[in-house]
Amino acid sequence: MLGATGTVGTKVLKTLLKLPEVTSITLFGRNSIKWITEPHVKQYKVNIFEPDSYGTAMNGCSTAIYTLGIGQPSKVTDEELTWENFNEIP
Repeated sequence: MLGATGTVGTKVLKTLLKLPEVTSITLFGRNSIKWITEPHVKQYKVNIFEPDSYGTAMNGCSTAIYTLGIGQPSKVTDEELTWENFNEIP
């Protein structure tokens, strides 16, 4: 999951933590989330524009959740947003 520290991302993360069928969560961000104590949550400090900073950490992930900028007006075009979502993740 990318964007777990924002308004929408925090709500999504808290919901995921309550679901018993979610057995593993991987978070990517600029900083770690200090209130996370669950052992099934892994956190990685990454730069989304440098795939080498997160590429191997994605091994084994089956679902991607991207909530960056969801709670505020976007400052990029639809084409730029699509490019980030689909071309930055190896």
